[in-house]
Amino acid sequence: MVLYGVLSVLIFVGLFGVYAIYWNLNLEKQEINSTKELIISYNKKNLVSIIDSVSSMIQRPYERYKNGELSFDDAKAVALDWIKKVKYGNNNYIFVVDRDGILLADRADPSLEGKNVLDFKDANGKYIFKEIISTALKQGSGYVEYNFKNPSTNKIDRKVTYVRYDKDFGFILGTGFYLSGLNKDIEQQRNIIIKNMISSLIVSSIIVIFIIAAVALIGMLLAKKLIKPLSHINSLVSTLAKGGGDLTIVLPKDSNDEFGELTDNLNKFISTLKDIVGQIVSKAKEVQSSVNSLATSAAQISASSEQVSSNTKEISHATEDTANALSGIARSTEDIRVSSDEAKEI
Repeated sequence: MVLYGVLSVLIFVGLFGVYAIYWNLNLEKQEINSTKELIISYNKKNLVSIIDSVSSMIQRPYERYKNGELSFDDAKAVALDWIKKVKYGNNNYIFVVDRDGILLADRADPSLEGKNVLDFKDANGKYIFKEIISTALKQGSGYVEYNFKNPSTNKIDRKVTYVRYDKDFGFILGTGFYLSGLNKDIEQQRNIIIKNMISSLIVSSIIVIFIIAAVALIGMLLAKKLIKPLSHINSLVSTLAKGGGDLTIVLPKDSNDEFGELTDNLNKFISTLKDIVGQIVSKAKEVQSSVNSLATSAAQISASSEQVSSNTKEISHATEDTANALSGIARSTEDIRVSSDEAKEI
């Protein structure tokens, strides 16, 4: 039973270890996805901050227009010139398109400036600027995702763009980032997470190994402490149950705990049983002796009875002879009486 218990604990610990590894791997995946979402969310908020700055910047030429210092077209030209000079991060820029789809500013491809880009599609056939204009005019601002050529890699990449409608100049301002540009940050965070996970797994493995070793050691100690005395007791009880027990056996006492107390009680029981059996044997011998005495007396009585029977037969024969003699005497007396009577008659 002890071994079964130890084995059950070891199996449980092993399954727990497997589950812990699975849980850590799943947690790593969740943390990586969560980290990726956090990085994307952070960069989205950064886009909003950049557009906020640009919107504040182009307010100055608009205020000069309102003050009569510049014409509307001049103020608009100043605003576009400033926007074209804005550069941040790794070759990131601000583009401007009006509500009719005319591209007013684009550092990535200046040759498109002044052209209608409503029919411009991404790699999946999505009308990029139609959705940008629609989102800006309907919502005032928002995010648009599409596939676009990344100037850093010259490859088509997924891009997240934040757009906002500027009512003063009728600009639709936009800026974005490529998801591949975040891969380095995501990979760094992933490496940190994996490193932490490995450290956690190592610690968990050490704990599991320690628990397994402790359980195995405890199991061995319990087996040594429990199975040995139980084996002695079981052997003795089995021998007694078969009817061939040696009542002179004394169980060895290996400890002073409950098993030691059980051993003492069993030894006392065997001693008491031995005394009872001894008394039974003694009484049996006494009974046997009495039976033998009775048998002898019975034999003597039987012999006496036979003697009495023989004497009785002899007495019977003597009595019969006496009776016959008396009968003869009686007849003789009768004959004498008859003869006497006859003599008197004569």
